[in-house]
Amino acid sequence: MKLEIKGNINYSAVIVKIEKLVPLANCDNIQHTLIFGNNVIVSKDIKIEDIGIFFPVECQISGEFLRVNNLYRDATLNTDQTKKGFFELNGRVRCVKFRGNKSEGFFVPIDSLLPLMHRGTIKEFKVGDTFDTINDNKICEKYIIPRRQCSLEGNKKGRKAKISKIVKGQFRFHIDTEKLERNLDKFSKDTLVQISVKVHGTSAISSNTLCYKKLNIFQKLLLKVGLRLEITYHDNIFSSRRVIKNDDINKTQHFYSESIWKKGNDTLKDFIEKGMIIYYEIVGYLSDGREIQKGYDYGCEVGKFDIYIYRITHTNVDGRTYEFSADQIQLWCKQKGLKPVIELYKGTVEELFKKLWVKHCGDSNGKNREIIRKYECREFNIDSFFNLLKTEYLENNCPYCKNIVPFEGIVIRRLDTLDFEAYKLKSTAFLERETKLLDKEEVDIEELGIEENNSGGALC
Repeated sequence: MKLEIKGNINYSAVIVKIEKLVPLANCDNIQHTLIFGNNVIVSKDIKIEDIGIFFPVECQISGEFLRVNNLYRDATLNTDQTKKGFFELNGRVRCVKFRGNKSEGFFVPIDSLLPLMHRGTIKEFKVGDTFDTINDNKICEKYIIPRRQCSLEGNKKGRKAKISKIVKGQFRFHIDTEKLERNLDKFSKDTLVQISVKVHGTSAISSNTLCYKKLNIFQKLLLKVGLRLEITYHDNIFSSRRVIKNDDINKTQHFYSESIWKKGNDTLKDFIEKGMIIYYEIVGYLSDGREIQKGYDYGCEVGKFDIYIYRITHTNVDGRTYEFSADQIQLWCKQKGLKPVIELYKGTVEELFKKLWVKHCGDSNGKNREIIRKYECREFNIDSFFNLLKTEYLENNCPYCKNIVPFEGIVIRRLDTLDFEAYKLKSTAFLERETKLLDKEEVDIEELGIEENNSGGALC
């Protein structure tokens, strides 16, 4: 059996064990369980220690899986057409409420895989296995609103495909930031962390990257006879989260009258030294007044935008990358008059746990007795720390926006490693809002930045 993650890990399935069940008032057939900090509605048939598959919110489950398990709302799509489920044709897992009870994901018993494989194979699964593909068969993926895609000019019939000018290993896209709730085992009480605001805009990358020069026929002949020529140079390369906008292979193409990624790059390019790559979020508005993310103005005037820098690297000519520390990013931005991520805390996990415990649970008059019961004890444990993080930072309106919108969440970055390692935690209110926007098929500019060219850019 081969388990793989071919897409975004945050929208992959996970094998989990049920550890807690909570009855729901006025609900005879369903109950609540807690999976990775998410409240999930499950059948009353589910018992403690049952093993099953957890699908996160806004993933899309494969049609074959839904069909053989009779999960489609339209019974004619199911194997057993006398049975009816609750999934629409798109197979999307939504953040929903049932009689006022939230469900932030979908759980099914492990036997749901029986129509697709032998029982002996199912026994090979272990709690914690994470995948979106089994034996090359897609099980789930991130849900994307269907739309017509743009294609690269170089890939049109009769046109010669273009080649990237970027030297291999010199430009790197940002990693997919994984969810904190799936990675609590990466933290201990002594872990040094930075907690920052996760702003809701569109991701962008600006760099001064080593590229190949475009050589004429004479220069190519000189190289062939052994003459040494300088064939590389540093050039300003910029991109959205997944598509390079100004490489030879992908000249700027976009759905708007302007490219917000180019405008963000124009703000930064004069500050970028050779080999430097800056990763940042663009927030606010396009110049014509349209919002980059609906409702999330971050104090910008209509028609204006702002940027928040969350990562900086430097890559030498040999392809070795140096990662700026959280302190260096803050200092570099201050020196250049730019905005780094908004830092909420820096220190050890245990120090933050103690502060939050005192703030939320330490009322000697007993006002917070109900809150105290949510946490096992005053001594540090990672689950209590996670719950305190949610209590402190989430489920409020965004204090940085003039509009009233939910606070998106936080990013917790480990500071005790030379590599960039960070995890995100989003609020339930934000996830519910995202679900409603997707229900209306409102296209996210972040997704346009990823999908506007399905051939991608130069993946170096």
